[in-house]
Amino acid sequence: MNSSREDSMSAEDLRQQLYHTFKERGLLDSLKSQLRNKLITELRSSGRSERVPRPVEIPEGGSLLHRAANSLVADHLQKCSYDYTLSVFLPESGISRDQLLTTSDFLQLLRVHPQSKVHKSLIGKLPGSSKGFLWQLLCELTSALPQGLTEDIGCQTDATTLPPSASLNDKLRSVDERFSVQRDQLAASSALTIEDRMLSFQRKVDERARSQVKQEVAHFKETELVRMKLEEKEKTRREMDAMRRELEQEYRTKSDALLARERNAIERLQKQQEIQDKEMHAQRQAILEELETVRNREAQARREAEVNDRAVQIEQDKMKSLEENIHRREEAVRNIEETYEKRLNNEMMKYKLEVKGQYVKILQEEEEREARNREEARHLAEERTAQTRVKEELRETTAGLKQLERDLEAKDRDMSYTTKQNQVLQERLREMGDLRHIKEEAALLQRELDSANRKLAEMGNDHQQEKSSK
Repeated sequence: MNSSREDSMSAEDLRQQLYHTFKERGLLDSLKSQLRNKLITELRSSGRSERVPRPVEIPEGGSLLHRAANSLVADHLQKCSYDYTLSVFLPESGISRDQLLTTSDFLQLLRVHPQSKVHKSLIGKLPGSSKGFLWQLLCELTSALPQGLTEDIGCQTDATTLPPSASLNDKLRSVDERFSVQRDQLAASSALTIEDRMLSFQRKVDERARSQVKQEVAHFKETELVRMKLEEKEKTRREMDAMRRELEQEYRTKSDALLARERNAIERLQKQQEIQDKEMHAQRQAILEELETVRNREAQARREAEVNDRAVQIEQDKMKSLEENIHRREEAVRNIEETYEKRLNNEMMKYKLEVKGQYVKILQEEEEREARNREEARHLAEERTAQTRVKEELRETTAGLKQLERDLEAKDRDMSYTTKQNQVLQERLREMGDLRHIKEEAALLQRELDSANRKLAEMGNDHQQEKSSK
């Protein structure tokens, strides 16, 4: 009993065990976030919910900056695998995953020049990094800030500036390079006057200023164009949201109308179903009554069939007794035939022996007479005539015997024919169920058997008469 209780675990124990297992493996927060995200997605995708989503308050700074801030936070949460917080933050902020800004959008919004070191560093590090754009941007900003509170800045003769993120060694190395270049230039142009150098320096400064102005104008155009694009995109998104809300409201109205029509159709179908059920009930009752009458008829027919079967069984018993009687009579006829045949064979053997003895005696007498006296021609002639008469009698007797054999063969054929006819009649008795016809066939068979018996009796009488006459 204890082992069976240990094996059978209740639902509460299973739930607690699964909870502790997921918590120990660190899967609990991930499962919570997945379930919450799936629940929110299904609630949003369901069209039957009439709950109006809570409007998100947009600060006065502009919807683009608000969207960019939300995108930064969402990107940071996604990169750090804060799935549960991300699933809570996205619905609360009112944006979806497809509305998040990309890295290039962030850089254009911050007006970072594409050729700058910060732009290149962020673009190069983000694809293979596990941190988000916010983390990389903070890292770049902290690395670009000066290490101390003060910094010595020297005035250079040319207007070029060092990159702010360069180290002290790089700055000193660049100063040395510029000094060597200027020294070479001064050595090459030592013949020029101070005015020429001032004019050339002024031209260089003007050209550098014009190029800087052009760069600033181009950068401003790019950033403004990007800002305008983003604002236009945001405006388009708002219009699409408004249009989607209008379409959802229209579809909701149509859905309500369709639901009302569906309810009406269901009510009509229910009424029709009730009417059909009543009709089916009436038809079922009628069919049950018909089935009851059919069962009664079947019972009556079964009783009649049983009575007929009993009558047929009685008739079959009678026919079997009749067949047995016929078989007994056939056996008696067969015994009589065998007896007659034996007696006929015996009589024929006796007659042959007698004729043979008489013939031997006649031959002996003739030999004796021939040996005794040839002169007794007259007696010999008489004996010859007597012999001729005996031969004729023998021939007649042989012919009578052959006739008797033919009669016996005819009788055998009649008996075989009677046997075959009896078999045919028995097959007919099995196939036919008419009692009157069966009786007629039995009477006919009886008459044929009587005629066969009479023929046998007549043949026996004829045989006795022939035997007595001989």
